[in-house]
Amino acid sequence: FLLAFCVIFYAFEIQNTALFNLGIAIFVIIIITRYFDLFWRLLPRSIFFIIGGILLIVGALILDKKRRKTIEEMTKNESQK
Repeated sequence: FLLAFCVIFYAFEIQNTALFNLGIAIFVIIIITRYFDLFWRLLPRSIFFIIGGILLIVGALILDKKRRKTIEEMTKNESQK
């Protein structure tokens, strides 16, 4: 973490965008690897909630699409009257 913060700070000071992006990339990689190191043993229980969340999001998208179509049909019918 210290290396990533030092690279980000140094790049910000010298206004080097490539070095700044490298520091951000290092930071993101460190965060992702620490996440998997910490939560890998909890993954089997988490898969249920991940799949459930994906299903809820897909269901919400389908319902929203249906809602928009219904509202469009209702406004079309009102304009015909």
